[in-house]
Amino acid sequence: MTQKHEIKNRWTGEVLFTCDIPEGMESGMIARHAVETAIAQDANLRDANLRDADLWGANLRDADLEDANLRGANLEDANLLGANLQGANLLGANLLGANLQGANLRDANLRDANLRGANLLGANLQGADLRGAKNAPLVINSLRWMVYISGTGMMRIGCQEHSIERWKGFSDELISRMDSYALEFWNQHKAMLLGICDMYKHAEEAEKEEV
Repeated sequence: MTQKHEIKNRWTGEVLFTCDIPEGMESGMIARHAVETAIAQDANLRDANLRDADLWGANLRDADLEDANLRGANLEDANLLGANLQGANLLGANLLGANLQGANLRDANLRDANLRGANLLGANLQGADLRGAKNAPLVINSLRWMVYISGTGMMRIGCQEHSIERWKGFSDELISRMDSYALEFWNQHKAMLLGICDMYKHAEEAEKEEV
């Protein structure tokens, strides 16, 4: 008998997508197969319930997962390039090494998510909840220099580590002294990096600012 897997609406329980599972497929691969198949067939996965799904290494490029429930999901090394995750619940999700370049994470719940090594170049993080992301530094490794954003008020670009406030106040002259390509890099990525710094704050840092 052919096994089927259903992806349901997180709120209503309505079946959004059904697919056949190849005989003998390991249980840990079923969710990945179902979601990748749904995306390939342009299925509507908005509001999908994918809580605790094992999507390790899944190709979710350009997926529309707006408002989906991905709480506790394993998205390690997943390709989410250009994916729409606006309003998605990613509480406690494992996004280790995930490619989120150009992804829409506006208003997403990333609280306690593991973002170590994730590529967030060009991602929209406006309104996203990034509190308590395992108290890990946010690493952006897709630019000319490795960028580490501590979540506690510091940012390191290459070998230059300074407070966020100092980065904001550096003149073009000071930036240009750091490296011959530094000013070009800073002018190109400044708005994005400082925007991420303003949003990526560990819980204790955010609490200090509220006092």
